[in-house]
This record gives sequence, structure tokens and C-alpha cells, in this order.
Amino acid sequence: MLMKGLVDLHTHTKYSQDSKNEPENSCKRAVELGLKGIAFTDHSNMLWVDRKDQVSDIVACYDEVVKLREKYPDLEILTGVELGEGIRNDSEVKRLFSARDYDVVICSVHHTLFGSQKIPYSEIDFSVESDQFLLDYMLDYLDEVKQTVEKIEGDVIAHLTCPLRYIEGKFKRKVDESKLYGIVKEILQLIIKKDKALEVNTSGLGGFYGKYLPGEWVVQLYYDLGGRRITLGSDAHAFERVGNYFDETIEMLKKIGFDKVYYYKRRQPIAIEI
Repeated sequence: MLMKGLVDLHTHTKYSQDSKNEPENSCKRAVELGLKGIAFTDHSNMLWVDRKDQVSDIVACYDEVVKLREKYPDLEILTGVELGEGIRNDSEVKRLFSARDYDVVICSVHHTLFGSQKIPYSEIDFSVESDQFLLDYMLDYLDEVKQTVEKIEGDVIAHLTCPLRYIEGKFKRKVDESKLYGIVKEILQLIIKKDKALEVNTSGLGGFYGKYLPGEWVVQLYYDLGGRRITLGSDAHAFERVGNYFDETIEMLKKIGFDKVYYYKRRQPIAIEI
């Protein structure tokens, strides 16, 4: 089993607004799979601070999972956060970063301010939008990711191209990805320059999308540009999906040419031979 010795660096618990998962259940699942470790990276969305405090749940998760380390001494239990829309609220980002000493900070974009609907892309009905809107939405999303890489002191860029999961997967619309090539290349070059990691997110597999996030062409381009720091994330919101499709992902990465994947501990990258 290829996943033995790997780390799932992106999982969620009841401390995210879209999960009811108990952290200990994910630990049990990671042990069953033979994973080396698991990181708990619940959502902290900077466009939602008016709805609820975006720091308190992260702190609560942190305090709960560190207690599990004694119960699961052979599992590396890592603390973290998935920081969404980090460029939108500097003061809250500072408060989040100072609240605890995380092992890993994952950066993502779930919610742009493009168009008339100021809602997360997972809630947009892309079936009624024009082809031009779909392309423009993706370009706006990618521009926000680019700004995130430039401005936020995170460690990992998560599920790049994620809106395609809904545009192409859920609504069966098509975006000409060749028109995204230029800005995707710029983002990957920035990730390399800023010494960050690119996540291969497996949450799109086994569902209506059926692809990695980002797609394999992006992972190949990252490698061709000299990028080598890859992390694995199931993005599991239920314990059953921890480590999902990691065996297949390792095979894909090895075919491209990668011989290592990485995880983070105390904000430092650690290599795992594959």
C-alpha cells in the first residue's frame, strides 16, 4: 500500500462550518490506513467575519487535537488552518496567525467578489451563465489566488482551479483551460519563488468531477517549471475520506517525475520519499 508513511495535510472537523466530523475519528482512520500523520486544517474565511468569529473555532480545534497526541503516539497529529480569502482582511489574518503556533497554514480561495452574486463559487448556479462569464470568473479567481501567493505568509496553496469542480463537474459546462495557462503559469512561478508548496487535492475524485485539484496538466507544468514541493490533501470533511485516493496520486506524481512529497511541522517543510 503506497500511502503507508504519507501525511494527509488537509482535513476538516466539526470546527468547520461544513463538517460534523470528530477529530478523533479522523485519527483512527489515519492509523487504520497506515498514514504517518494527519493535519487538522479547519476553515477560517476572511469574508465571513461578520457572520461569526473566524478565529475561535480554529483555536478550539487546535486545543482539542493536541490532546490527542498522547492517545495516538505513533501518529503525527499536526495543527493548522485553511485560510480562505486572506487578502480581504489584514487585521483578522494577523489575529489568526498570532492565536496559536500552527504546524501548517494552507491558503485557498472559495469566494471571490466577481459578478453580481457575492457568494462562494460552490453556491453559484453556473448553468445559467454565459461561456464568457465562466472564463472571466476563472480568471478573476486565479487573480485572487495570485495575490494570495504574493501577500499571505502561508505554506501551501490549496486546490488550485477549484471552481472547475463545480463549473465542469456539477454543471457540466466547459472552460477552455488553454486560456488559463498564462496566469496559472504565473501562479506556479510565484509559488516556487516564494518557497511555498503546491497541494494536490484529491477531493474531486470519486464524485461528480473525477479529477485532481489542480488538474494533472497543472501539476506537470509545476514540475516542468522546477517546482518540487508537493503536499497531499484529501480535504476530508468526513473521517471516511481521510487519505482518499492517495495511492493513485503517488503513482501519478511518480509518472511525472516527483520522487518526494512534503508535509509541514512547525511551519517547516519535511520531505517524504515516494
